[in-house]
Amino acid sequence: MFDRACDTSHLTDFPVSNESKLMAWMERYPNATHFPDHIDRIVKQMERKERQDVHPEQITMYGYDVYQTEKALEHDLMGKSDRHDIRQALVEYLENAFAEFPIYKPLYGELCDKLRIARTTGAVGIDPFSGRHITAWDDKVNCVRLCPDEAREETQRLVRKYAPEIFRLCNQNPNYRIYYAVYTEPNVPANELSEGKRKQYRKFSNFHRSTWAKQRIKGSFVIQEDPLATNDKDWNVHLNAIHVVEGEFSYKELRSAWGNNVEVRQIKGTPEEISKTFLEVVKYAAKHIGEKSEDGKHVKSKGMTSWTIEQFHEWFSAGKGFRRSRTYGCLYRFEGTPDKGISLDSVVWIGQVQHDGSSYQVHLKKNLDYQAANGVDLIQSDNFASLSGFRDNSGSLKPPLII
Repeated sequence: MFDRACDTSHLTDFPVSNESKLMAWMERYPNATHFPDHIDRIVKQMERKERQDVHPEQITMYGYDVYQTEKALEHDLMGKSDRHDIRQALVEYLENAFAEFPIYKPLYGELCDKLRIARTTGAVGIDPFSGRHITAWDDKVNCVRLCPDEAREETQRLVRKYAPEIFRLCNQNPNYRIYYAVYTEPNVPANELSEGKRKQYRKFSNFHRSTWAKQRIKGSFVIQEDPLATNDKDWNVHLNAIHVVEGEFSYKELRSAWGNNVEVRQIKGTPEEISKTFLEVVKYAAKHIGEKSEDGKHVKSKGMTSWTIEQFHEWFSAGKGFRRSRTYGCLYRFEGTPDKGISLDSVVWIGQVQHDGSSYQVHLKKNLDYQAANGVDLIQSDNFASLSGFRDNSGSLKPPLII
């Protein structure tokens, strides 16, 4: 990844035009794989300039029902409003901590700014070939662990990638079975979270290579969670796993081989059950946000916004650069279909969305002689909600018609 901390003072000598700035930067860093923020903004400006207007004769082809689109967006944005509130709660939490502990502001001040403006304004478009609407946000947090929207998208990406492969393996070998397991260990003491996380994965890797596991577990998808324990002091580090199993599989032997308690159950090998289990396994990290509560049976751990800033710092530092999800056996580096999302070349931009401080407001154009003025980031296919359409004689889905 490109080092954003590199010296950029030479950029002040560039010619005024964006094209010259971009060419000069690319010549200086020919091996870079990512644009830094200031160059990325230039690229987006150039893309907006090059984007052609939609001609009037295309309106019939790209026709859409404004009322229908607004209703679909309102439904989609209801959940986004809740997740927006989560980001703002984090901002308030961090700013209160900075007032009491100024030493943390240089560490998390920029993150706080990103949380504040993330997904507050964006462009709304329609993919004319599927009839689905897309929201392209001007700013994102780029931190899956703290942004519930990004964590939700990452969850959906993992489901799309691995659930079909597990289903294919079960169809290919009728002796394969699927199990969901939660591997637990004693809580990790405060100030030892980073090593505790790595130690647990080392233990699981050794377990997966053991003779007992190799004879039974053909592949595994595993993700680690590390919420604050209910005593508000230690860390409840544990692993959620989906196993592809063949042969005898004793729960008692599994717990003995792991050395601590394992909650385990078999699940059906249908696409629905596999996807449902994946959603249960890949719980987004921002779920930590919320207040401590009881559901009648379990006492839930304290919400992130009630942590001490020292606890937040340890948790965030321990997860920085740490790979939460890992695969083993037949699920390791399998050749899946690339998740390309939607091509933005075909999207028709029809309006804007903005959060006014209390909720999201959508402003759609009544015709399509409009190009959204905002920059458009690459949007994966899980960022849109479906609009109703119709199918032609070939069964292909067409965009909704103007009513």
